[in-house]
Formats: sequence, structure tokens, C-alpha cells
Amino acid sequence: MKVLITGAAGFIGSHLVKAFCRRHEVTALVRAASKRAILTRYPIRVVEADLCDRARLAPLLTGFDLVVHAAARVSDWGSYPEFFAANVEASLNLVETLPPRTRLIFLSSTAVIGEEDCPFAKDETAPYRPILPYLGERLLPSAMNHYRLTKAIAEQMLIHKAETRGIELTVVRPVWVFGPREFHAGPYEYCRTVLDGLPLLPGSSTNRFHVIFVEDLARLVLALAEAPPPGIAIFHAGHPEVPRMQEYWDLYCHALGRPRPRIFPPALLMPVAFALEWLYTLMGASRPPLITRARLTMFAADNIYAVDRIRQRVPGVVFTPLARAVRKTVRWWRLYKFLSPRSRP
Repeated sequence: MKVLITGAAGFIGSHLVKAFCRRHEVTALVRAASKRAILTRYPIRVVEADLCDRARLAPLLTGFDLVVHAAARVSDWGSYPEFFAANVEASLNLVETLPPRTRLIFLSSTAVIGEEDCPFAKDETAPYRPILPYLGERLLPSAMNHYRLTKAIAEQMLIHKAETRGIELTVVRPVWVFGPREFHAGPYEYCRTVLDGLPLLPGSSTNRFHVIFVEDLARLVLALAEAPPPGIAIFHAGHPEVPRMQEYWDLYCHALGRPRPRIFPPALLMPVAFALEWLYTLMGASRPPLITRARLTMFAADNIYAVDRIRQRVPGVVFTPLARAVRKTVRWWRLYKFLSPRSRP
């Protein structure tokens, strides 16, 4: 099978390349500015293109059986136009220039149906809920809402285009993804904070937090590519076990050989987070503050998603035990010196 993977130099995209190239002919599509050293170890072809440049993109999409669209702006920092261009405009250009009879897998996110505190597992039929009412949201919109909203728009737009053009579309909504080469989803910053010796961190002792190891996600996507569902299908992708968040952080602390910091209610810091986001926005900072309203909300919220549908579709995929996956992640950060003092990607 001839496969094109967008966002191939990114965190999830690079793991998709690794999984697919073992059994298929892979072309990696990357931006000119992307760091692509990781891709040189795989037997693949690399092409450069900006997904927002339709004229450049169109001739590159011919000759593929499958396109896996993993390119996206994934962050809790940035302007709405930046998120819209990367997540919506790029996806629109891709689907409108996709040749007939080319299958499409879209890496979406469970974030599109909301990440508010919800005690039960949401399934694929849950309504879209990308905007959460953070403190001061009308005065200072959260960039996490920018991300959720643009991913939701992109997903709905791709579904509509697939229906009208007769494209076979598989939407994969991962829960929170962790693993080697992750630097912006939470675990890496948590580990840096623990190593810095902070004795207290915001958190809850009861909330459950749904995660998936990036290598497991790549295997799930590969399995769906090799046994594609007909028409348009949506799947949540997450580990079968949903740990309490503090149990999840305990795994990292154990791998680091450090005690877990004590916790206090995140709500106490919400006004501080709002003030920091406001200040960083006025300063035009390229990175977010350590605490944001979205991060504090996540520290206390139950985020659980039903994953029965994908497990029934591809029952042969074996999930890595969370403790082993966390150890592997920390080992990779240490191997490449990302946990050393003053060392950041």
C-alpha cells in the first residue's frame, strides 16, 4: 500500500511513519521548517509542502492508496488565526485536492467533544463541545479553546466533504497522547517540574485521566488502515485502563526516582493563571506560562472516553502496560539529555 503521512516530522506523525514503513511504502510530507532528523532512520521518501499552498500540494497527492492526515497545530498557546490556518484551512486544501478513490484517515481528538469534568465515558455519538467556559473567557479567550474549536470545525468539514465526494474517511480521535518525543502535552513539563524540586503542585486525588501511549496509537491507526471500515467512521483511541491522574503522575515519579509533589486544589490558582495568560499575551510571548486556565482545569477534571468501538474493529492490537510505557518515555528523555538541567527542546 502506498501511504502519504502529513505532519510526519511531528510527535505523533513520526511514530506513524515508523509503524507504517515496516509494511508499506511511505511518503512523509513535512513543512520546509520542520526538524526531520528522526525521519532519516526510516526507508521512506520525504517531500516538502505547506498544506496551505494548494498549488504546491495538488501534484504531490497523486499515486497514493491512503493519506493519513496527522498535521495540526496542537497547543494551548497561540492566536486563533494560527490555529485556523493549520487545522482548518490545511485540512480543507487536503480534502479538496485529494484524488478520487484515495482513502483518508484523519487524526482528530477527543477534545472536540469536550474536556470538562464528566464522570462517565463519552462515546463517539457525544455532541461537539469544543468551547469550555474558563474564567474570563470573554475577556481573554483560551488558546486551548482555539485548538478544540478548529479541530472540531476541521472534523465536521472533512466529514461533509467525504459525504459529498464519496471519500472513504476514518476519523481517529485520540485521548491525551504520551511517549518518546512528546514535549508539549503535559508529562514532559511535569517531569521537569518534579526534577526542579517543587514540593506542591495543583491536582486532585480523585479525577480520572484517559491517556494512550503513542506507539499503541500508531498501531491502532495502522490496523485501521489495513482493515478499513466502509464509508465514514469515527473511533476513539485510548488505553483500556483509565488511571486516576495522581496514579498516572506516580508512574513518572517512580521512573524518575523522585517523590510525587503534594497537591492542592487547582481552583486556588485560577486567577493567577488568568493574570499570567494576560501578561504573556501582552508581551507577545511565544511560549505559554507554566500554569494556564486550561491546564488547571485538566488537573481536576474527569476525562474518560469510550474505546469499545475501536477495540471491536481491530481486536488484535495489544496495548502497552502504562507503567512500562511511562518508563520507556522517561528513558528516552534521559537518553537524549532532555531532562538535564537547562536542557530543553
